[in-house]
Amino acid sequence: MDTTTLIAWAGLLLAVFFAGSFAIPSKKVRELSWNQSWLNFSLAALFILPLGTILESDVDPKYTLTDHLWKYLRNYADKHKAAGNGFGFGLVTSSDVARTLSARYHKDGSEILVSQGNRRNPRRLTPRECARIMGFPDTFKTPVSDTQAYRQFGNSVVVPVVSKIAKTVLETLRASPRNTSLKQQCLPNLAA
Repeated sequence: MDTTTLIAWAGLLLAVFFAGSFAIPSKKVRELSWNQSWLNFSLAALFILPLGTILESDVDPKYTLTDHLWKYLRNYADKHKAAGNGFGFGLVTSSDVARTLSARYHKDGSEILVSQGNRRNPRRLTPRECARIMGFPDTFKTPVSDTQAYRQFGNSVVVPVVSKIAKTVLETLRASPRNTSLKQQCLPNLAA
């Protein structure tokens, strides 16, 4: 098995394993075990943080939904609920865990709307909050428009998940007495 195949398998693991296990405030499946003849390891849940741990305290009013958009989203959700569909919006508080962030978040932010209390319309996440949900540090720069930042973070992988999978794969390869040829191909090319 070559390095490209190993990376493809790691990508598959990433698609199956989800962010909630890595102190990322997002709803996901929390456990993965993998056992192939060439690789055997398990990643278990760590803990889940509430959304409030990544929310900014002073948010620009531009992220608050207009009355028109908020009414539209409520009517849209009501229409689909009456039809038996699950479409609508995701309203969360600081004590909740967010839904999955997607690249379409730039459109209206309806997947994850942050409640601002009963008398105020909810707001979208800021790009910085989206970066935090995906595990990027606050030092990560986003020198693009909000729209582009939402697309980029929605298309991103969760940084701590990728890091954990890569470390686990390397540790497993190093510890395994099997697959000497795979280890010879991969390990010299990968940093510790």
